Amino acid sequence: MRVFNCGRKYVEGHLAEILSDEELFVVSINGFYLGDGGAPKKEPSPIPRGKGLILHFDDASPDDVGKPGIVKIFDRKMALGVFEAVEAAFKAGKERLLVHCGAGISRSAAISTVLNDFVNVVLSDNKADRAYNAVYGFEFPPVPNPHVMSVMRRVLAEEILPQK
Repeated sequence: MRVFNCGRKYVEGHLAEILSDEELFVVSINGFYLGDGGAPKKEPSPIPRGKGLILHFDDASPDDVGKPGIVKIFDRKMALGVFEAVEAAFKAGKERLLVHCGAGISRSAAISTVLNDFVNVVLSDNKADRAYNAVYGFEFPPVPNPHVMSVMRRVLAEEILPQK
């Protein structure tokens, strides 16, 4: 399975193509913004629910909890949801996976890196796509969020792999 990681601008600029591609599954990572009165609101996803999985969390770590502007960090429940949704898409015959966040550098890079191994090592033996994705699967050079990467790897190792 080809895994591509990008920013929100790419998704917005190619939305018609993305929505019409029946072989594509999207993991859409969105943040929060301050609404009227300063209350946090979920940033709307550029993709509809039927096209993929929509998540909302900040580009942050546990050390950032309580800081201004930090609403929610990535957690185990979200990681499980990502693995379950991507496995279902893989089993349904989806050939491509697009993971995006705001910039396409940190949150989505962490998730797409782990998903590349999950779909091309755990779910299938596809060394060619795994190697291709590692080199060409990023719109921008990745700097994966260490917290998101850690949660994804821990859930994969402790909860997903023992079931396989």
